[in-house]
Parts: sequence; structure tokens; C-alpha cells
Amino acid sequence: MSAINDKSQPLDLARLTLAIEKLVQRHSSLRLQVCSSGQQIHNPSNNTVHVIFNDLRDKSIDVAQQLLEQYRSTYSSQMLDIESGEVFAVALSLLENGSSRLHLDIDMIAADAVSYRTLLRDLALLYDDPDVELADLAMSYKDCRMAIEHNWESIKESSGMWWQTQLASLPNGPLLPLKAASSQHPITTRRHFNIDPQRKAQLYAQCRQYGLTPSVVLATVLAETLAGWSKDPRFILNVPLFQRPLAGPNIKEVVGDFSSSILLDVDTGPTATFVTRARDVQSSMHEGAARADYGGVHVLRDLGRARGQQVTAPVVFTSALNLGELFDANVRRVFGDPIWIISQGPQVLLDAQVTELDGGILINWDCREDAFVDGVLDAMFNFFSNTVVNLVTEPDYWDTHIGDTLPKNRAVAETQEPVITKNLEHDETSLSMPIVRVVASIWHEVIGGMVVIFIKTYLLRVGILF
Repeated sequence: MSAINDKSQPLDLARLTLAIEKLVQRHSSLRLQVCSSGQQIHNPSNNTVHVIFNDLRDKSIDVAQQLLEQYRSTYSSQMLDIESGEVFAVALSLLENGSSRLHLDIDMIAADAVSYRTLLRDLALLYDDPDVELADLAMSYKDCRMAIEHNWESIKESSGMWWQTQLASLPNGPLLPLKAASSQHPITTRRHFNIDPQRKAQLYAQCRQYGLTPSVVLATVLAETLAGWSKDPRFILNVPLFQRPLAGPNIKEVVGDFSSSILLDVDTGPTATFVTRARDVQSSMHEGAARADYGGVHVLRDLGRARGQQVTAPVVFTSALNLGELFDANVRRVFGDPIWIISQGPQVLLDAQVTELDGGILINWDCREDAFVDGVLDAMFNFFSNTVVNLVTEPDYWDTHIGDTLPKNRAVAETQEPVITKNLEHDETSLSMPIVRVVASIWHEVIGGMVVIFIKTYLLRVGILF
């Protein structure tokens, strides 16, 4: 995810460098190195992160803006060399008018959505007061990983066995209208809209009335939207969760990737009101979340082994509504307000994200533009956003069958093209990425020479530009 924040006063490079050094010393996940075998090495605390400095103070406004656009494109699309221990990158741009922009790029193997908020908060504190002493952490990320691995056999015997009982009935991902062949260079675009604080309050009140969570309601709108363009009415959604699997003092302050995911089975076939559908989704989500310690990566692997072929879940629904504001007040005071946010997940067809921002809700769709038939993404997003607005403004809309409001003339997939499938023998470029090689080895063991590179999605990089 990338964002741009404007800061009206310049940030100090030396002070920022010192704050970054302290941040890396505090959080061991920022010193993480991932070998091609998948082994994680936690390097000593003397690892340094070089801050790239872009001095644009002698550039005209037009030239500076062009360069900032280039930096944004470069930083938001770069692949960090996690095999060499690069999971965190920082750049600072100073402008002629005295303002500055801070660019952060982090691989989510080092920090999940909860941890990202902690990183931003800690960095703001360390920059604002170089002498501040943050409370000691009772556990490091390495300690947490070892504790989780220690419990793995028990997890397989409980949650893993439950998922085994679901394999035969789990559907595939939604079959959407895709092009016969996607670009060799994935194009990711963003569509977004905001729910203002007043409408957010209305939505939350209606959710309470029906005993539903806002995340479930928005996930149901996404499911109804996908169903309108999907060949089959029943499919799985990939739903990341950000539950900390361990308990202990200051465990919420530990930065790392504690995320998991569930494969949410959604059936939009039988005619049902929106409320009924949402309650079914909520029941399925609660059932899967109770076994989220055996995550979606493992379930997809088990599905591939059971069916002898690849199974993908290329549509993701990511909700951060219970995590608080992405940029808290102190982060904004120190680094400025965000004006650009984007995530990069080139092996995901569609990642729908909801998060709290400015007292309201920000809804983003990050899409593989090159994979879809022209016009489909715009039509789906328009239907999705209009449905959300109708649910907020029209109380009777909750008792309607949403499928009846779909546009009459719309493209519907007949088959699902293998746009995210790669061949081990012919795609050396994708296999040059270390984590892809790890995933490839897993799938090669399961189904032979064809692999599903989609699983790389779970290692989404996140970047913020301030």
C-alpha cells in the first residue's frame, strides 16, 4: 500500500535517520531475512536502513512534481530484496516551498496491518522526541514465531482437521470475465470512495439493528457484486484476519506478520434478502475465524492435493475496521496528512479493502486492470459503491434481493482463464522472486509442474509515502 502525505515544514534527514535506526533496533522483524528455502533469519540489531535523500529544493514546482510522480511509481512498484534482508525501505524528498514527503515501503512478511499502525506510531514518537524511551517489549517477533511453531502440531490436529472435513464441499474462486491472456507486466489500478462520518454512523446503527458487523455487511456487498459477473453463484473469498495468536504483556506492541486468512464460502444462489444473505456470511465467517490458526495458504495447499489441480482464491476482502485509524493524530501531526494510498498485489485479481480514515470509512479496490475484460471493473465497482450508498440511505433496501438491481447488460464469464497460473519450466522470471520459489516448491510437490503463484499475495508489500 502506498500513500502520500504533505508536510508543510521540512523533515530533518539526520533526525529521521536516527529515528529509523532506533525503530529497526526495537523491532526485530525489520531485520528479517528470508532465504530461498523459506527459512527466516532474524539478524542482529546493528542492521541499518539507508534513507534515500531526494533534494528537490532547487527544482521548479512543475519539475519537482514530475520527479515526485516518478518516485511514487518507483517506490510503490519496487520489489524489496528480502532474501538479502531488505524488508523496509525509506526515502525523504525535500521541496522548494519548505515542505517534505516521506516514503516508506515495507514487505508484509515483516509487518501486518496491525503492526503497520504500530510502526507508524513508534516512528512518529521517535522522530518527535529523540530522547523518548519506549516501553520494553516482553517478547521479540522471533520469540513469538517460535511459540507459534511450537503449537503447530496441535493446530493441525484441531483446526487443520476441521478444514479437512470442508475440502470436499469448498468451491473455487469466482469465475469472472477475464481476458484470454494477461499482460506480462501486471497493471494494478485503484478505485475508491469514502463514507463520511455521518453516513458511517448511519451504517453502524443499521448494522446493530440487524445484529451484523460492518465488515460482514461490506463483505456481503462484495459477494453480491461478484455474483453478478461470476459464472457460478457460489465461490470462495480470501479474507485476511489480524488476530494475535498469543497472549502476554505488550504482545500488541510487537511488530511482525501475525496475519492469517480464511477461505470464506459464499453461496449467492438461492433468492434471499440482503439481511438474510449477510447473516449467512457472518455465520460462515465466524465459523472459519474460529479455525484461522490453520490459514488459507494451508487450506489451498490441501485443496490442491485433494483435487489434483490448482485451486485459487484470487479475490481478497481485507477489513481493518476494528483496528482504528490507519494514521493516528500524532502520526499526522509529525508527518502530515495522507493524500495517496495504494497496495500492490500483482497476483491478486481484486483486493477490496476497508479501513477507518478521517472519522469515516475508506473503501479501496486494487485491481489487476490488465486481466479483466474492458469495462467490467468499472461496472462492478459502480454497482458495489451504489449498493453501499443505498444501504446507508434507504432502510428498506436491506430487505430487497440485491441481485434484482444488477445492470441488465453485463459481461459474465463463461470460463476462468488461467491468468495467474505460471509454468515452472518456462517462467524463470517469476521464480527469481525468493518467496515465489518457496511457494512453487510446495505446489510442485502437490500437483506437479504447474504452480499457483497467487499465494505470493499473502506477502503483499505495503508502502506509505508521506
